[in-house]
Amino acid sequence: MANVSVPETGSTIPDWAAPAFRQVTGILAREDFPCIFARQANRRKSGWLCFVDSVETETGRDTVRGAILAYLAVLERTSRTRATIMPLLVIARPCRPALSLKEYREQAWGLFQYLHDHDPDPWPAGVPGDPDRDDWSFCFGGIQLFSNVSDPAHQIHTSRNLGDSLVFAMQPRRNFDRVGGDDHKGRQVRAEIRARAARYEGQPVAPHLGFYGTPGNREWLQMATQDGEADHDFPEVCPFKFRSKPARSKGSPIEVLEFWFSERCRPLWFRSQRRFDDEIRERFGAVVQAAVDGALDHWSATSDGALALTIVLDQFTRNMYRGSPRAFEADSRARQVAAAAIDRQHDLAVPIERRIFFYLPFEHSEALADQERSVELFSRWALDHDASRRAYADEQMFYVLRHREIIQRFGRFPHRNATLGRTSTASEIAFLQEPCSSF
Repeated sequence: MANVSVPETGSTIPDWAAPAFRQVTGILAREDFPCIFARQANRRKSGWLCFVDSVETETGRDTVRGAILAYLAVLERTSRTRATIMPLLVIARPCRPALSLKEYREQAWGLFQYLHDHDPDPWPAGVPGDPDRDDWSFCFGGIQLFSNVSDPAHQIHTSRNLGDSLVFAMQPRRNFDRVGGDDHKGRQVRAEIRARAARYEGQPVAPHLGFYGTPGNREWLQMATQDGEADHDFPEVCPFKFRSKPARSKGSPIEVLEFWFSERCRPLWFRSQRRFDDEIRERFGAVVQAAVDGALDHWSATSDGALALTIVLDQFTRNMYRGSPRAFEADSRARQVAAAAIDRQHDLAVPIERRIFFYLPFEHSEALADQERSVELFSRWALDHDASRRAYADEQMFYVLRHREIIQRFGRFPHRNATLGRTSTASEIAFLQEPCSSF
């Protein structure tokens, strides 16, 4: 597994993650591990990883939510052949002391319920909401997800024990069914996996493990499995509660980026249009406040997440609070997020036309040192454009240099004076009559 996504806190992978990762992948690498697809993905390092401190907190659950949305977005750009061996593993911080089977299951179903309640997309029309149906499947992001849970408390069915961590394995069902579906080849593959599981665990395969869509099958029984007949705390009914109208999403990096970079929104960047400002306020007001409060700092762990957070702090605030001092209150936070992202080369991981939004917080600063960095970053960015985009790059550089020139001359942006309650000097008043004096 090589693609690391969204650790919960801070800008680096947490200390506990490396040993947990080695333990999980060490088990998956065993020649006798039952799931041949997991072994193949592990060997090819083709999977995605999400590390989370806890799946019991809203922050942790939202971390997983964002990781799944980012993962699904990547799969949309990935060939079906490669996507087949491209699962997402969510690895939780090991609990000390370890929990009981019941407690791990409660954590797992709590996460699945949270994901459903905060799903940005409607439940697929062709999938029933009742888990007591043989054709039910957990869904998120508008697709069916093949999901299973492993935990340290599984001592009988040990193929669901990947070490000291609670681990979720997820993959679109359509990808899994492509190689393990209900056809001759798929049945052969599943029979082989079950035979391997029996050998690995030293006993017959758990009786509740069925085949999706077949009469009597209950998919939820296979997600967080019973560990033998002595597991008396196993729920009699599925803990999942279907909601026909999921709770309103509080936003995600994917939602922010899809909105901001849509063909409809692009022409409205850097322009004052009341209807557009109102739309951002209504749709993303709670996201902006959460970002300002630091509740979305975990977004900064991935390139797309960091870009979305920077846009929320540096752009959405200007739209929402246009003409108010609050339009600039998050500028310092935006620079901090952007600076950390650039240090980790997140800016180089996004398309070139999106990269400027990592640099704009420095252009917006009234500190000359930030302006110098803005010129440095944008100059490097401009050089990466080919001849067909040179005019666009030159236009951006004009404004970058103009911002620095104003700060060199006045030490502040005179056009902000009225909004911030600052008294303008005579030279600033005269300057504001010139072209390109306000932005």
